[in-house]
Amino acid sequence: KSDKLLCKSEWILGCKQWHLGNLYRNKYKYKFEKILDNIPKKSFIILAIGEIDCRLDDGIIKYQKKRPEKSLNEIIEETVEKYLSYISNLNIQYKHNIFIQGVPCPNIDTETVSNKEIVKLVDVIDIFNCELRKKSKERGFGFLDVHRLTDRGDGLSNKIWHIDNHHLSPQGVLEAWSSYAF
Repeated sequence: KSDKLLCKSEWILGCKQWHLGNLYRNKYKYKFEKILDNIPKKSFIILAIGEIDCRLDDGIIKYQKKRPEKSLNEIIEETVEKYLSYISNLNIQYKHNIFIQGVPCPNIDTETVSNKEIVKLVDVIDIFNCELRKKSKERGFGFLDVHRLTDRGDGLSNKIWHIDNHHLSPQGVLEAWSSYAF
């Protein structure tokens, strides 16, 4: 047996957990399912979907503004549950060994965002990661905790592992694998 692994990255521009977890067919599900069709069964897969769900101007926060009667916890629980249910049901035919990657701490310019918005964003990402980790484990998925890797102690980015406002460097992902995979 060889110690070498082949790694291939696939990108679905703009894909949120919400897109994959909702009941409707859409371009994101089509692309995701096409990618899975081209991966050999029983492969090791890392799914890094959810960061867009946790932005100030998109996803959960934007949705809650339209639906103030729903709590953030309720929206997050529903989003994560539907997403992981979709992945679990789809994986029945593929039998992949799946790791779910969490969402890193926000790497935002705190000078251009109000304290109230910062607190809300940090809370959303924290709750989202806790729910994602818990539900991933319940479904037998692994979890890659990039939030702990990137946290400077207050829920904001330590500015070590990001390559831009949203994404981690390849070195950051490798570091997460060495210390924060569960």
